[in-house]
Amino acid sequence: MNLKACGRCGGDQISEELLGETEMVCLQCGHRAFAPANTLPRYITVARQRARRARLAA
Repeated sequence: MNLKACGRCGGDQISEELLGETEMVCLQCGHRAFAPANTLPRYITVARQRARRARLAA
């Protein structure tokens, strides 16, 4: 689940897998976006960026 990640309305998204393809679906407006299989969820990417900044600041 990605919080506030919908490109259309800014709502929360969940991932749905159908026939081997993953789509991100907004819970508020129903907007569907294709999610490539080799990308990390946004919350992991943001956590890594914060950890990198903390290491550099120290």
